[in-house]
Amino acid sequence: MFTGQNLAGMILDLRNNPGGFTTTAREVLGRFYNGIALYEEKGDGVLIELPTIRGEQQVGSMPLVVLVNGGSASASEIIAGALRDARPQSILLGETTYGKGSEQNVYMLSDGGSLRITFAHFLTPARSPIDKIGIAPDHLVPAVEDPAAQAPCVGDRQPAAGAATCADNQLFWAIRLLTDGETPP
Repeated sequence: MFTGQNLAGMILDLRNNPGGFTTTAREVLGRFYNGIALYEEKGDGVLIELPTIRGEQQVGSMPLVVLVNGGSASASEIIAGALRDARPQSILLGETTYGKGSEQNVYMLSDGGSLRITFAHFLTPARSPIDKIGIAPDHLVPAVEDPAAQAPCVGDRQPAAGAATCADNQLFWAIRLLTDGETPP
């Protein structure tokens, strides 16, 4: 099990994560819980249950805030939706995700073009569709650079000259939610 010193919880930042492979999403989910990761709905309506893939190191039951936005797509939406549905200690915060919940085969054409054929759609463990809908967060927090909402700089963000933190409204509220239990307005 994952251990840390006096951790109030964890933040999983899926903002602007365009996704990846469903197997990887199932492996990530397997670190948080064991059970259904997603359903794959085939064109004929048949549902295939895909379980999590258990990881060596488990996070346990600590609180988790998952940051999402319109750039969270595909496999990152599978992760966000599954954590929301199957892990009660998980809270989604940010903006509604992109809504790419389909699996496609891409065929290259002789003229250099390509043809994409959708052969399945993804559903969350609660059987909620993702495609063209997205995953709505539990707490809708817009991505604004409010100078009063300072948080550690993550990703490729750099602090302003002379500052040690970045204005990040969503990360600010995720930290407040975990440390103080304060919900965003």
